[in-house]
Amino acid sequence: MFIHSVTDLAINKVFSANRLLNSPVGITTHRNDREGWAIVLKIKGKTIYTVGNKKVLSDNLHPVILPKGCSYSWKCIEPGECIIIEFEVENTETTFTSFEIKDNSLLINNFSKIEKSLSTKKKCFRLECNYYLYEILLFLLKSANQEHQHPKKYSALKPAIKYITGNYSDSNINNELLAELCAMSTVYFRKTFV
Repeated sequence: MFIHSVTDLAINKVFSANRLLNSPVGITTHRNDREGWAIVLKIKGKTIYTVGNKKVLSDNLHPVILPKGCSYSWKCIEPGECIIIEFEVENTETTFTSFEIKDNSLLINNFSKIEKSLSTKKKCFRLECNYYLYEILLFLLKSANQEHQHPKKYSALKPAIKYITGNYSDSNINNELLAELCAMSTVYFRKTFV
């Protein structure tokens, strides 16, 4: 889910980078009026966040942004390590945001860089932390935009995808059949399906 307000975040300060190794499984924990902003990535395992009546999965490919002032609950359904970057921004929006990403390596690498900068406190460490956090936010926003780039393409290919899903063991599936289901030429189907 992409929330426009995330594009306007102006970071004041990164104040922590924490690792949680294992939350108790099956226990629901509540938090009211969060003091600061956070990006959470469950590296291993799974956690379900509930905000209002909406449930959101957090795992290694589904980071979440928890805004200041947000009230929510979470329940660990599979144990595993979780990383949390807490920060302060100028914005006062309180919209919970989740993302779907294909690769979490940038988040993990930048988390480690922020963690190191905060612990060593070398010259310009605050600026470094902000830089790495902005890089994470930009990556998340680009990932969200990629999810929504080709809705027309998906609609056009939906009959073929549905047919493949229902008949995946059929050895007679070919481009000509799938193109016909989508009402397009075989050449155009091949170009569109990539």
